[in-house]
Amino acid sequence: MNAYTKTASSMATTLSNIGRQRPEQEVRVICTACSGSVLGPRYDVFVAGEYYTVREPTLQQLRQGVTPAELELEPIDPDQEDFD
Repeated sequence: MNAYTKTASSMATTLSNIGRQRPEQEVRVICTACSGSVLGPRYDVFVAGEYYTVREPTLQQLRQGVTPAELELEPIDPDQEDFD
């Protein structure tokens, strides 16, 4: 999946969720990495018992109640990742 497909998919998910009330879910930001990327900072987050690496738009969607499964996020193993 390339960046354009991912962006279009995220936009479609966001638009389809407008007006839909979602249950709140706890989203904990574990680490923020600012690398000067045009995509902005990278966040390592803990949601629903799993760790994920996301960018700002996806973090906002998670905070709005969109589940990681709906966003097709793949969990990461915190023991294998380099948390800064």
